[in-house]
Parts: sequence; structure tokens; C-alpha cells
Amino acid sequence: MAKRAAYFSDLDLQVLLESYDEEKGVIMRKCNTKASAILRNKAWQRIADHVNSCNPTAPKRTGEQVKMKYKNVVQTANRKRADSRQTGSGPPITFTPVEELALNINAGRPGMEGIPGGTSSESPGPSTSTVNPLVEYQDGVLVLIEPATNEHPPEADENIAMDGSERTEV
Repeated sequence: MAKRAAYFSDLDLQVLLESYDEEKGVIMRKCNTKASAILRNKAWQRIADHVNSCNPTAPKRTGEQVKMKYKNVVQTANRKRADSRQTGSGPPITFTPVEELALNINAGRPGMEGIPGGTSSESPGPSTSTVNPLVEYQDGVLVLIEPATNEHPPEADENIAMDGSERTEV
């Protein structure tokens, strides 16, 4: 059985996120070629090298380990942020400095938003919002809308052929 890797220290995580922020342009590039994949892997290895250089006595990390840790930190931070937006009461959720940094680095990236007026911190007033052409949000309730149908199909003109050309009678 494989031995579990050592925990990342707070300093390791701080360096990881700061290095990621510097390499973000390479890692987030939308190109999906073999050359781009190689560049991304090299960027993750450079991040791992920065993490390894900040604490010489700690175990050496690979680019893949650093990449997985980054994804886990961001996932945990996003999960906490989503939990803080849910309705209900309870203690406020606090973020660690590393999680706050991860959220700040990824600020402005596309993400999912909740239903307008769906949080308990706001009192939803009468509103209408279209989320989907077949789903509508009205006064705090999702309403399904029937798709439009043609009850009376247009009548075929006897003088027009199927290909749209006009027929002439002989």
C-alpha cells in the first residue's frame, strides 16, 4: 500500500496559490493541443519547484501533487462559499486565509448563481425573472411554461409545389 503524502503547511499553500496566480495565464489558456498540455504541465512543475524551495526540509512535491492540492483547496473554498449562501441559520462560515486567497484568485470566473431572491437574508419581493425559456421565477416560485405550439398549421397553397416553385396548370 502506498504511503500517504505529507500534509501541506500554511506556508506551502500560500506559496502554491501565489505561484499559481503567476502561472494562471498558461494554465487557464483555452487551447487544447498537445503543446499546450506540455506547457501546462511545465507550469505546474514550476509551481511545485517554488513550493519545494520555500521549505527545503519538507518532502518534495511533484507538479501533479501540487495541481491536485490546488484543486482541492479551491473546491473546499467554493463549497464553503456555497454553504454560506444557503438558507437557514447557524454560525457564520469563516474562511482560512488560504481559502480567501483561492477565492480572490478565481474571482470573476464563471460560476453558478442561485435563484434570485432565494436566500433567507433577503426578503423576496414581488418579482419575475426568466431563467430558462420554459421556466419562469415569479414571486418566489418556479413556474413551468408550456412551449408554444401551432394549433393550426398553415394551409398549403394548391398552386405551390413542395420545393416552393409555383405550379402551372396545363
